[in-house]
Amino acid sequence: VRPFEADISKTPAILFIGEVADLRERYRVARAVGEGVETFHLSPDDSAALFERVSLHFRDGKPAAMTLKDSLGQT
Repeated sequence: VRPFEADISKTPAILFIGEVADLRERYRVARAVGEGVETFHLSPDDSAALFERVSLHFRDGKPAAMTLKDSLGQT
């Protein structure tokens, strides 16, 4: 258990309210395409982040799903 930090930059919410240009500064980004779905896997560079990886899935250029793998390996 870690104390809660109010630093929103360490949460996945920053993906939706932050600047796109900042993503490559904060995350390692990998892209995968298959079966009509384009997926971006983002892993935070900050070892204190509250999650290990977030995956954003797009179908026809629109958000279709989001999966998050936490620091315990749970999705």
